[in-house]
Amino acid sequence: MPDVNKRYKATDVGIEGYYKNLVITNNASNPNTQIDITADTVYLATTDTPPKLFRWRSVSETANVVLGVAVNGLDAGVEAINTMYALWLIGKSDLTVIDCLLSTSFSAPTMPSGYDCKLLVGAIRNGGGTAAIDPEGSGHFNRIYQTGRVVRYINRKTVVTAKPGDANWTGLDFATTNRLIPSNSTTALVLCKMVQGGTAVAADLHLSNVAAGVYSATYPGILVLEVPNVINIVMSTGLIDSPLTTVQVMTYRQSDIAANTPTPTIYLCGYILNL
Repeated sequence: MPDVNKRYKATDVGIEGYYKNLVITNNASNPNTQIDITADTVYLATTDTPPKLFRWRSVSETANVVLGVAVNGLDAGVEAINTMYALWLIGKSDLTVIDCLLSTSFSAPTMPSGYDCKLLVGAIRNGGGTAAIDPEGSGHFNRIYQTGRVVRYINRKTVVTAKPGDANWTGLDFATTNRLIPSNSTTALVLCKMVQGGTAVAADLHLSNVAAGVYSATYPGILVLEVPNVINIVMSTGLIDSPLTTVQVMTYRQSDIAANTPTPTIYLCGYILNL
C-alpha cells in the first residue's frame, strides 16, 4: 500500500498546521447546509508540547450543519443563525480516520471521542441578516470560494450606504454586529463606489491603513476614491485589502462633507484568514 499518511515530529516540517492546495466551497447539491473541504496535503497537530504532526494526502471532507453534534457536524450545541463557524479538520493519530467539524471556537473545538489532532482550515457564516447582508437567506450558509487563506463571498455584501461624520473616522464592526468576518482575520476585501448626481460636488473616500483606525497627521489613511467636480458620473475601485482592528473593525472617512456630497457604498467581498 502506498505511503499515503505519515507521522511526523513538529521539528520535521518546522511548522504547526500546514496545507497544500486547500479549497473550500459550498457543496453543489446542498449549498445551504454543507461545505466541501479538499486539499492535496494537510498536517494535523496534537495539543502536545511540542505538538506531534500527522500528514494526510488527497483530503476530501464535507461538513454538514444539519447533522447536529456529530463527526462532520457541530462540535456542540445546535445550529445557530447569524453565526460564523470555524471549519476544522480532525483526525486520529493512528492515521485511520480524518474527518471535519463545525465549531464556534476558532481555537479549541470540542473534539469527538478518540480524535486527538486537528487543523483550522476555514470559516463559514450561517446567515441571519438582511437581504443586503445574507442574500442566501436566514439559516443558510453564505456562498463562498476559499483558496488557501483567501475567502471570497460569491454574493458581495452591501455594508455601507451612508456618509460618515464630517472628517471623522467611522468604524464598521464586522465581528460583533453582523459576524461577517471571523475572529482570526485582520484583512477585509472590499469594493467602494460613489455616484455623483446632478449637483457637482467634489468628494473623497479614505480607508484606514493602520489597525488602530484613528485619523491623524501620521496616519491619514489611504485615499481610495476621489470624485471630481463633475455631474452624473460613477466612480468605483477595484478590490482593496483593508486592514482591520484586532476586533474586526474597518474604518472609513470622507472630508468636507456637504449636503450634496456623494454617499459612499462599500461592498464586502471577502476576507483573508490568519491560518
